[in-house]
Amino acid sequence: KELITRLAKRIGKSKKINFLTHMGFTRTYHGDISLRGVISVAAITGNVTTSVNSGYIPGILNWNPFLKAIPDKPSFHRMGILNLYDAVISGNPYPIKVLWFAFINFLNQCANSNKIIEKFYPSLEFIVQTELFMTPSARYADLILPVCSFLEFSDFLAQPYPYAQLQQKVIEPLYESKSDVTIVTELAQRLGFGKYFKGGEEGLIDLIMKSRSFEGTSREKLKTQAYKLPPLPEGTEFPMNFRTPSGKIELYAEQLVEDGEALPVYLPPIEAPITPGEMKYPLTLINGHTRFRTHSMFANVESLLDLNPEPIVDINPIDAEKRKIINDDTVTVFNDRAQTTLKARITEGINPGVLNITEGWWIEQFKEGSLNHLTHDLINPVQDKVYEPNMHMNDVAVEIKKRG
Repeated sequence: KELITRLAKRIGKSKKINFLTHMGFTRTYHGDISLRGVISVAAITGNVTTSVNSGYIPGILNWNPFLKAIPDKPSFHRMGILNLYDAVISGNPYPIKVLWFAFINFLNQCANSNKIIEKFYPSLEFIVQTELFMTPSARYADLILPVCSFLEFSDFLAQPYPYAQLQQKVIEPLYESKSDVTIVTELAQRLGFGKYFKGGEEGLIDLIMKSRSFEGTSREKLKTQAYKLPPLPEGTEFPMNFRTPSGKIELYAEQLVEDGEALPVYLPPIEAPITPGEMKYPLTLINGHTRFRTHSMFANVESLLDLNPEPIVDINPIDAEKRKIINDDTVTVFNDRAQTTLKARITEGINPGVLNITEGWWIEQFKEGSLNHLTHDLINPVQDKVYEPNMHMNDVAVEIKKRG
């Protein structure tokens, strides 16, 4: 309470505030409320329309010229991953027979691996995976198309920061591998959609360079140095058109009254216990990140495995003592969905009542089960109504016991 009060006073006295947000703190069943709270504070304090604020720095890279340069833009249907589960399994709104996976280790990184293996995959007739390695997801594919590494194709990099870089090809793709863009381009040509896919990576980069954001540089200059995108003029205002019934930022959302989320106020987790010990599974499982991987990338790199050889679960000394667990004990983390076996690490760096298994370990690197065998795929109807439901990786109830 004291911290919240102090922060509120500081925000209230500040003239310009930059609200930087990301996805980590929304990975609970009611995670959308957290983000709505940030947006509401930004709106109340008048920090929405000017260029000094934002979560992803909107407008810093103007995509409009790039989009307008594409003739006859084909339409596409967007679907959240959790919605995709049910769509494939139920065949509603129509049967989905083939899925093509690219840029994702789907089985390893998505919620409720049990459901994916037991219901989702069997509901498909054909699975295609473009991949550089034989990942857990690739093992379930009917067809694996080998892609090349980022050293073997050109690309354009622009994260939500004021810099843009040209990723330059170092060598030609090895063996029979191709980039994802090349694979999709060649497939489109064979299916009769070739006019929408021309020029490969080089053509896409040329289109992006048509943006007004890059009037101060050129393709040749980008080959030698990164480009700092020009800042928006002080006081620049963005169009105030929001996808709400009123077209405004709504502190009180009428359409969410029946769901009990008209206001962005605290709601308890759907599964993780509020107070340790009050439920059948009294501990909250979270999945943090590690410096040894980027999600599941690099989990198979031997030099990194020498430093970080296997999955571990972090546990607070208080919880460990109650269960007679000591450092390096082999333990089982479990709930009604599954169990996974790994080593324990006792640390005061995690709160009592919380366990942490870093995300990204490949399934076969666990002694038994895996992290996402423990997670669930419950859909929050509010998120489904407004945009798309997220995966609640930090809203999972578990228990832990010493093995053997």
